[in-house]
Amino acid sequence: MEKIAEKNETSDFDELTKEMEEEILEEERGIYSEKTLEEAYNPKNVGELEAPSGALGGLPEENIHCSVLAMDTLRAALEDYKSKNKNKNKNKKRNKK
Repeated sequence: MEKIAEKNETSDFDELTKEMEEEILEEERGIYSEKTLEEAYNPKNVGELEAPSGALGGLPEENIHCSVLAMDTLRAALEDYKSKNKNKNKNKKRNKK
């Protein structure tokens, strides 16, 4: 039974995420040109260099911090979503009784 609830939470989350992505893309189309959006969603100059030149010497510390901060923020948002959804599901079960 718990796996079914987890699956429902996952599908609810996936549906919510898809709706949010569609809303954001619609808003972006009103602000940015198609060429700008194409470059933003399909960048050409990304990834790791196989053999970086000696002049690069790695990323500055502040750049690493930004990526870690973004990851931590996303994790926190997902945990917040999960906890709020658990509370909603508990309330729904109580109301059905």
